[in-house]
Amino acid sequence: MKRTLFIYTIFLLAISCHKNDDTDNANEPTIYYVKYEASGNGSYSYVDKTIVATGDGDRTFTGTARSWSETFGPVSKGFRAEITASGRGGIPRVAIYVCRGKEPFALKQTGNGSASYTIDF
Repeated sequence: MKRTLFIYTIFLLAISCHKNDDTDNANEPTIYYVKYEASGNGSYSYVDKTIVATGDGDRTFTGTARSWSETFGPVSKGFRAEITASGRGGIPRVAIYVCRGKEPFALKQTGNGSASYTIDF
């Protein structure tokens, strides 16, 4: 009987000492990443210039291409993601994707020539 009680007590102590990973990260700030895309809007359209907002200020990319894509981060909640693109043969399509931590990217905004999205989740 004493032996069973001793084993039961050890078992309860062992399971009560389980580390909960979810609460360990509760105090860490959530980080986000922003992925921008720009693409030609037709068979003969190209992206010539793209301006995007990053955590370190605006960045400009030039060069003729059918499409352009780049990921920036980390950024914090409340960051305003913005993209403006110009090109030849039509107004480029643009898109903004956002991911939180290790989650997959989710499409948040699209547009023709420009788009913006404020991270609020």
